[in-house]
Amino acid sequence: MALEKSKWIWWRKESQKDEYGEFYATYSAKEDNQKFVCRICADGDYALYINGQFVASNQYDDYPDWKCYDELDLSAYTKKGENSFAVLVWRFGETHFSYIPMKKAGVIFEVRSGCRAVLVSDENVRARKSSAYQSGRMKKITPQLGYGYRYDATKEDDWKTGGGAGFNSAVAVENDCNFAPRPIKKSVLLEKTPFEIIKTENDGKRILIDMKAETVGLFTARLKASEETELLISYGEHIEDGWVRRLIGVRDFSFEYKAKAGENEFFNPFLRLGARYLEINADKPIELIYAGLIPQVYPVKRKQYAFENELDQKIFETSVKTLELCMMEHYVDCPWREQGLYVLDSRNQMLYGYYAFENGNADYVRANLALMGHDNRADGLTSICFPTAEDLTIPSFTLYWFMSTREYVERTGDLSLVKEIYPKLTKIVEVFRATKREGLLCQLRGEAYWNFYDWTAYLCGRIGKPEEKTPDVLLNSLYILALKSYQYFSDKLGKKVDLSSEIVEMERNTKAAFWREEYGAFSLVKDGNTDMTEDENDKRVVIESKDVYTQLGNALAVCALELSKEEKKRVAEKLVSGEMLKCALSMRGFVYDALIAADEEKYRAYILEDLRKDFKYMLEKGATSFWETLDGAAAFADAGSLCHGWSAIPVYYFVKFGVAKEM
Repeated sequence: MALEKSKWIWWRKESQKDEYGEFYATYSAKEDNQKFVCRICADGDYALYINGQFVASNQYDDYPDWKCYDELDLSAYTKKGENSFAVLVWRFGETHFSYIPMKKAGVIFEVRSGCRAVLVSDENVRARKSSAYQSGRMKKITPQLGYGYRYDATKEDDWKTGGGAGFNSAVAVENDCNFAPRPIKKSVLLEKTPFEIIKTENDGKRILIDMKAETVGLFTARLKASEETELLISYGEHIEDGWVRRLIGVRDFSFEYKAKAGENEFFNPFLRLGARYLEINADKPIELIYAGLIPQVYPVKRKQYAFENELDQKIFETSVKTLELCMMEHYVDCPWREQGLYVLDSRNQMLYGYYAFENGNADYVRANLALMGHDNRADGLTSICFPTAEDLTIPSFTLYWFMSTREYVERTGDLSLVKEIYPKLTKIVEVFRATKREGLLCQLRGEAYWNFYDWTAYLCGRIGKPEEKTPDVLLNSLYILALKSYQYFSDKLGKKVDLSSEIVEMERNTKAAFWREEYGAFSLVKDGNTDMTEDENDKRVVIESKDVYTQLGNALAVCALELSKEEKKRVAEKLVSGEMLKCALSMRGFVYDALIAADEEKYRAYILEDLRKDFKYMLEKGATSFWETLDGAAAFADAGSLCHGWSAIPVYYFVKFGVAKEM
């Protein structure tokens, strides 16, 4: 049994937020390259060094009661005789969008040779607070990403090989959890990014670096300083202001490094950056030899396709590159600003990945869907991201979980996942069913519910502010799709569940409430009360009553409801007419699917040209990965990401329509 003889340890009994601990021990080998395996798990993140050599970092994103350990082969790092075993641990201590703190800060590990444990984490391990990394700094990059860091090279010593001072016996701490092996492969490190200084200012103390393309990786640098020097390093995806846009609202895309006099060589094993540009501001002149990222990528194998023209090939390959940049310990929405696992965003990434990668990258897909299943919100819905303890959920996203799970089962035939999460799926159906009023689902009220559907007018919802208890076509359509998937799962598992009458009733009620025969499409809400504002008491009041027609609402209705051929045709004509509120890139696939359901032969050319137009536009603007929205960096008050997983949509439709021909 893994880690059964090991203890959770920390460098002291208590802990604080944003804290670094260092742990040192030794083990002996009878010969060079003797087989040794290390199992290790941390609260936060770890970096392991053997004989001073970096081995691995990046803890799998898990839950306090369900911890995943890495199993690392140490043989290539081990020499005959005594070997140094050093672990640096960064304990965040405060939840963000990919982390929930354990009860106690800690790390747990064991080193085995064959069946014998030669080293375990306990009070015999030496430990101290990190001397070079600043603990308790608590300066966030973004609320989603959590903390940045400050490193002081003037306080470096040889602790990784046993030369450090100030070590004491580690302290055993109590953390109750179940252990599981890491469910996916570890990311791999590639060659460093290109290094080109494209701009200097302030007597060379301000330096702008272009890494030539959007990259995800770990920061590293080499420089010379004549004396101790403070460096502020900023990173970003564009330089539309002439330099890196470091401060955007509450966000601060930077970290700090204090250089020692002489040569400096630095590598941070923890904070993964998504960026193309780096900016260094030094308070004294330095000689910068290199600064960039070591790309860290999830190992996948691309499927090979042939294309008839260079534009389609470039769009397709950039889409696949975008998918790759948005794969870490789990899918991430954008590697620059958030790195969050959202249900909807990842559903799109999974779907596109089935066609981009060998075997559809099914093991990775399953691990992500299962990680969502470990979430345990009190109300039964899924959290905003995984894992997080943030009290925020997007109800519509919870329903997309049914969709992505069904697509996984249909492509793999694997029912083991559904068996694991079926009780949670059942609870979700019950929660939504309880919101019905007059046969229709209503939006959930309360500060924890963000009734978001799309980044367009009327559909953005309001974070932290209760919504009106109003039924709309989107939530009801998504619920119908979820019910159909739940029935599919129940049938596959042999459960005696029959939702046919509820599905028929929901379809009838949804069509009766939102279909407008005179227009030939679905209105957003039943009574047309959609144009609203807030009065002086922060209450929403109607300023205009009218029917609003959205592409997304109508697309979902076509996908969910049993409509006649003529009704589908009428909706499709409206979808392409320009009369409806257009959806963002993230949701465009549902519009295309509705058009295909209406008349695939008729709308095939329209879909392909629609994709080519907008993705060509991004390429012409210099994109090396595809943007969050077509507004690019200007979106979301200058916080638009230039790399977002949901924007790899051409992969799916280029394969579906034969533009990409598998080789």
